[in-house]
Amino acid sequence: MENANVLAHYASIYQQNGIVPIVEPEILPDGDHDLKRCQYETEKVLTAVYKALRDHHNYLEGTLLTPNVVMPGHTCTQKFSQKEIAMATVTALRVQFPALSLGSPSFLEARASALKAWGRKKENKKAAQEEYIKHALANSLTYQGKYTPTTQTGAAASKTLFISNHAY
Repeated sequence: MENANVLAHYASIYQQNGIVPIVEPEILPDGDHDLKRCQYETEKVLTAVYKALRDHHNYLEGTLLTPNVVMPGHTCTQKFSQKEIAMATVTALRVQFPALSLGSPSFLEARASALKAWGRKKENKKAAQEEYIKHALANSLTYQGKYTPTTQTGAAASKTLFISNHAY
């Protein structure tokens, strides 16, 4: 609850100064929690954050949400498919935002894929841009009703950004 209130307070300060706040609640990947537990906790966190945003009189349409992808903990022994992960994420978001149109599951991996391709190396900038463009095109096709799921995903998207024992 405290983190939700801090996010909401920060968002109201930004909005009072004419800046669009990026609201980024996060469920950490540490631990052995399964997909169902992460989905449940994500739904609780999103509910708390949006209640706090309302309580702080934020203009909700004037915020950008960057939610976590619903994923099992990194030490969870049970394996889940990309489709299961995508569906758990979409379900968690739809609980909070029932009228939300989320497009293709591609949006779930676009950021991670581009970041991994980039690797903070100047020479990888073009590869990162290509990853992001590929996902943006998939989303565009979705909104036009022309998207066809493929098995092609970015090579970087299948790799984790998790850093063991990282101080967040």
